[in-house]
Amino acid sequence: AEGDVNNPNLVVCDKLLIPKAFKDGQSFSWLRSTIINICMEFKITKGIIRTFEANARMGKSAIMERSRLEGVIAEALNTQGIESKICMLATISALLKVENQKSAKIYLDSKEFRGIEAWDHYSDNSKESTIAAVAALGL
Repeated sequence: AEGDVNNPNLVVCDKLLIPKAFKDGQSFSWLRSTIINICMEFKITKGIIRTFEANARMGKSAIMERSRLEGVIAEALNTQGIESKICMLATISALLKVENQKSAKIYLDSKEFRGIEAWDHYSDNSKESTIAAVAALGL
């Protein structure tokens, strides 16, 4: 996203799929390279990594896998000099200047989010990543 928190412009919304044949080291290397390439292509200056909530109902292995991937993303952003933060929803809500710290969730069911076109056609994952990207504008 570019612009500011109240008037964002979504540049791209896509997802990354790590090839299933990759082992851990290969996956991390691929993810790091891909994140760096995206940052260079789109001239990224700020980033938010949306982490799981403290009360998330995830298995131990899922938590470990996600934490490792979040670490790789954080390292890739850091090596590019990109200001970034790993955040739970409450912090994202605060950056969006939403009154109720938990209320950023309301945007998942909303038909509109700060003027972004076709918001109601986005998947929940795309909405969450877009909300995080817009919140990063407030860093």
